[in-house]
Amino acid sequence: MFEKIPDLTSYRIDEAEKILKENGINFTLKKTTPILREKHKQNEVSTRQCRVLKQIEHENMVVLIFAEEAS
Repeated sequence: MFEKIPDLTSYRIDEAEKILKENGINFTLKKTTPILREKHKQNEVSTRQCRVLKQIEHENMVVLIFAEEAS
């Protein structure tokens, strides 16, 4: 599909987005949250950093699954 996609696992999400945009690679983001955190803090806005947990090549794009760093 793509000639060379860098492995972005563990990168901060802002760094990963920048790299993909610079290389002209289409991507989408999917956030994952532990169930207990999601249940108790649904309306809370977080200022925590997010990191890429998994990278999947799907059709003509890359899917980055990310989560907030633990506090």
